[in-house]
Amino acid sequence: MNTTAFDPSSRLWLYTSSRNFSDAECKEIKSLLAEFAAGWTAHDKKLKATGSIEHGRVVALMVDESQAGASGCSIDKSVHFLRDLGVKYDTDFFVRNLVGVKMNGTWEWVDFRSIPTLLQEGKISSDTMVLDNTIQTAGSLNRWEKRLSDTWLNRYL
Repeated sequence: MNTTAFDPSSRLWLYTSSRNFSDAECKEIKSLLAEFAAGWTAHDKKLKATGSIEHGRVVALMVDESQAGASGCSIDKSVHFLRDLGVKYDTDFFVRNLVGVKMNGTWEWVDFRSIPTLLQEGKISSDTMVLDNTIQTAGSLNRWEKRLSDTWLNRYL
């Protein structure tokens, strides 16, 4: 996601799909995200917003609140958009148990409750890179990929 035109404090929301998307689907979703972001408003004020699809599975939405703040109603609009997108692409963006884990050089999506087993089996370690979807600002995107030991998952070590 290109964040250069956005204030580092811009709000960020990450939604992981319950399935991977094909390249063609990613292209379509990228277009739909651009259309949504271009028309996204809060109290009739246009939001400076952008959206992207990352790792073929994660939708990222960002709003630069230095221009106009995202309100409850505008956030509700984004949730409805994602629900509709989920219906269109037969996926669920609101499954909160999935975490991106880099195994054998590729991103795998696992139920976070399987982390203890993966650790015990030696498939991952404290140094394994994971996607920390708890980040909330554009400025923290450069810290999205973290060692497992530096995330909330460290409780399983």
